[in-house]
Amino acid sequence: MIDVMPAAAHEVSFIVIPDTQGLSNHHPELYGPLAEQVVAAREPWNVQMVLHVGDVVDRGDDDPEEYDRAAAGLGPIAAAGLPMLISSGNHDYDDQLASSRRLNLFRSQFAALVADDAVTFEPGGIENSWATISTPQGTLGFLSLEFAPRDEVLAWAADLLSRHPEHQVVVNTHAHLFIDGERTRPGCAHHPHDYVGTQDGNDGEQVWQKLLRHHGNVLAVFSGHHVWDHVAHRVDRTDVGQPVLQSFQNWQGAERNGEGRFRIVTVDLAARRLRSCVILPTTAQVDDREGYDLDIDLSA
Repeated sequence: MIDVMPAAAHEVSFIVIPDTQGLSNHHPELYGPLAEQVVAAREPWNVQMVLHVGDVVDRGDDDPEEYDRAAAGLGPIAAAGLPMLISSGNHDYDDQLASSRRLNLFRSQFAALVADDAVTFEPGGIENSWATISTPQGTLGFLSLEFAPRDEVLAWAADLLSRHPEHQVVVNTHAHLFIDGERTRPGCAHHPHDYVGTQDGNDGEQVWQKLLRHHGNVLAVFSGHHVWDHVAHRVDRTDVGQPVLQSFQNWQGAERNGEGRFRIVTVDLAARRLRSCVILPTTAQVDDREGYDLDIDLSA
């Protein structure tokens, strides 16, 4: 991999993998380059965490083999010792939310990929998880939330954020920001309430209003889910004036379902600055199309 923007000694990085459902269904051979380049980024970028925004698979329990392909494809990342958190996307649910939030295959197949020290909302519930890493500048927390998080999940997350005010926290979830750069709200295509199984869930705007805006230690939110545009972002301030980056990325509608594109995010915690680029694994190059790179000053 080309070291276009390697991390400085005081910086750490994490990786955001958006929806891989097309790889699991149509192009499992592309998991190889994806995993290879994620692992290759570890040293030059000082990668300490991998986040998957969900929709790991495409057809739920209609095709259990997709979970096998995804687990095998992402396995080398965990085998390399990189901790990972995985949000649940609507396609990851056993019946794709036709009747319930049942996640039996998701939990059983992907539990081995998730960071060993992750704390979960409920036993075995890897879709709602919390993990931290130590950096030269302090602790960076990672909070992964299910698709359309329920109120009780938001209460659990609020308790974590309140008990760790000294941690800067990155949130990973499936559907927070829409392709137009606004948070998801009624009227958006593929809204959580379009699915029977998530009638009890919150959309991006509700998560912001009920949870995120009330906590000054939230640094950024990353999500996918929506189509057919590929990137969008916005910055809003919490009630105490701290800016929060919200970033959407999803290439499933691109050629060969995005070819495993992923985002590398480099963090300078002291400066509250995030730098990010997008990697195309099949070429081991930075995909530098307009809007793909981010350089965001989140200082108050």
